[in-house]
Amino acid sequence: MARRARLQQDSAIKSYDVMARQRMSVNLGIGSRGREHLFFRRESASRVQWQAGVGAYVEVTGSRAGIPMAPKADEIDGSLSDIAYVSPVPYYPGSESLWIADESSARAEANDKEIVNPLTVGAEAYYTYAIADSVAFTLQNGNKIRLREIEVRPRQPKWNLAVGSFWFDDQGRLVKCAYRLAVPLDIWQMVEEEADSSDQVPGVVKGLISPMRMQLTGVAIEYSLMQGRFWLPSMRSMTGDALIMFARVPMSIDQRFEYRSVNADLGLAPIDSTKLPRVLTQEEARARRDSVRQADSTRKAFLASLSPDKREAARDSIRRRRDSISGRRESRSDSLGKSRDAVFKAVADSMDRGLPVVGAQAIEQSGFKCDSTGMATRYMRRYSSRMPMVVRVPCNLNTLIHSPDLPPSIYDKGEDVFSTKDRDEMMKEAVSLADQAPFSIGSLRPKPTYSFGLPMTRFNRVEGLSTGIAVDQQLGAGLSVGGTFRFGLADKVPNVEIYGQRSNLSKTISASGYHHLVSASDWGNPLSFGSSFSGLMFGKDEGFYYRATGGDIKWTRGIESKFEWRVFAEDQNAAPVETQMSLVHRSSTDTFPANIAVASGLYVGSAMHIVHNHGLDPRGFRAYSDVRLESAVSDSFYARGSADLTLSKGTPLRTTVALTLSGGSSLGFLPPQRRWYLGGTQTVRGQDADTTYGGNMYGLTRLELARDNRTHRSSIFGDAGWAGSRDRLALDKRLLTGVGYGESMFDGIVRMDLSRGLQPKRQWRFDVYLEARF
Repeated sequence: MARRARLQQDSAIKSYDVMARQRMSVNLGIGSRGREHLFFRRESASRVQWQAGVGAYVEVTGSRAGIPMAPKADEIDGSLSDIAYVSPVPYYPGSESLWIADESSARAEANDKEIVNPLTVGAEAYYTYAIADSVAFTLQNGNKIRLREIEVRPRQPKWNLAVGSFWFDDQGRLVKCAYRLAVPLDIWQMVEEEADSSDQVPGVVKGLISPMRMQLTGVAIEYSLMQGRFWLPSMRSMTGDALIMFARVPMSIDQRFEYRSVNADLGLAPIDSTKLPRVLTQEEARARRDSVRQADSTRKAFLASLSPDKREAARDSIRRRRDSISGRRESRSDSLGKSRDAVFKAVADSMDRGLPVVGAQAIEQSGFKCDSTGMATRYMRRYSSRMPMVVRVPCNLNTLIHSPDLPPSIYDKGEDVFSTKDRDEMMKEAVSLADQAPFSIGSLRPKPTYSFGLPMTRFNRVEGLSTGIAVDQQLGAGLSVGGTFRFGLADKVPNVEIYGQRSNLSKTISASGYHHLVSASDWGNPLSFGSSFSGLMFGKDEGFYYRATGGDIKWTRGIESKFEWRVFAEDQNAAPVETQMSLVHRSSTDTFPANIAVASGLYVGSAMHIVHNHGLDPRGFRAYSDVRLESAVSDSFYARGSADLTLSKGTPLRTTVALTLSGGSSLGFLPPQRRWYLGGTQTVRGQDADTTYGGNMYGLTRLELARDNRTHRSSIFGDAGWAGSRDRLALDKRLLTGVGYGESMFDGIVRMDLSRGLQPKRQWRFDVYLEARF
């Protein structure tokens, strides 16, 4: 019934009038626990009136973009780019009920070259189905409605198969669904599977940009019952993320629909077909495809008939002709782009000065033509040319950007408009640990993924230059196994780690065994690529290291805010400094500071780590907190705890103030490898990270005043910290202080500091690093 209902047109639905809203967000983070930075967000609001036999009239009432790391002109461009396509349409004859942000119509048969729809004919070759729950309720008019749940599970753990829960009424019409894809997609594997032998990606490219993985983490769709008989979509949401080298890219799309009327007499006039783009007939479309294929096959046959030397010369001729055509297109595109950029820059400058902006010229740069009514109109076809549309946009740019149909700020959560709480509740159904693809150890599909090359390469004063390889194998049922192997050229000690884990993306349980190098620091990540760059180039290694051999069990929860609990048993030993060489300092001595002494032994204990992000607007209020608790026993018992809070707030004077407060203390005998050490870019700038400035208790504060220029941030700062023995708190007054000037880009992802140490060392430092606190 669900299959039949999906392809049937409900002829009783004659029209609807709906307010449609959409938000698309793309965030950016560095590492697994780095702060979430808003990279791009776009919001739109439209009134959509659809009538059977006519099409849709769409009036865009709001459209704006937020790009905190880009000039204001780029935000204007983002607000108007493809504005004719910003409005989602909830329903049209032949629309697909399971996907969102998709311009294609429903297909009858399964296609394993893309995401396999579990409701298509032939999908049972890829899925298993089970009746799960049911619910019945009675409407005010006395009609009874019964809903049934079907659980869908893929037969194999493949990236293009879904796992989730689908609810239908007694006629097979979709009422609600929540699902996600079974396993992540490895981009390089997909490229290899689709490319022929001559188009394989070189290994050096994979090594430079690896890993590259994407994951659709959840889709939630909910329908509302209209007039007691029509199910029309009221909420559609999608979340996903990508991992590109060491960058994490979460993304989401939210759509909400508020119906003003269904099957009312809208009185929509027929759309003038002479103003619509012409649709190719099936014969014309087939002839065009055949022409392209014939030209391609003819070219291949011609090249195959030539000798190797002539074949290469012919290829070069084809490339030159193609490059010439491409060059002419790019020249024309550059000319249009410069004109467009000039318009957007002028509009942005006027808005920055607080001048009234109509923005008609900017609207017209987006393919519209403003008329005497103050509106711009465009005729078009969408959704595989099945729906003729008339799109109207106000020529007043302020009306679009400050529309009352959108949340007060683009950085707001927008709970009143986008109902993110409802979305999150439904997403939980799609990611529960019980809902997984089946365990599959025989076929081992998909293939294992590998990471190597630049992302696996690092430099520090213990290992020197170190590189390795990481492998991960998905097994289904949420299970995966993998491991890493690396080797340092200076210490010549292999590092090995093997692990097994079960995950539903929001919760992960893992067990691992290892023999590897560990950073004792609670701040930053000295074993990351960014820190390695500073060590290799400038001889500034801020890590304190020891070796650990043993195993642990971890339980991790959360995506934006993360909670990690770890139980471990490991033998900890010293890791002596093995190199003093860097590209700037070629001295064989005194380039790097001494490493910490280690109280060797077997340590058994547990640790908890909580990270929370609040706020996305770099010019608004934001907070980032980091709490750590740890206890262990060896020859004696110790416990330690620390809290780190960074607050920032913009002012009306286009400046931002940031304050960091941090402190920690301990109980029992704290071994040297678990003490706190101050100095360096993440604590007291201007001072070197040194074992002298450490202890079983610490306090730290940092104050920063920044001038925000959108593309970069200029700031002055002052830092002060103390670390020492809690038993000599009154006697030990060694305060570390430093001041300086900093420049950051991409909301602090890339940072440069020129700092002056005041005490105890009076010195100058210049640092370049990734992922600053502010």
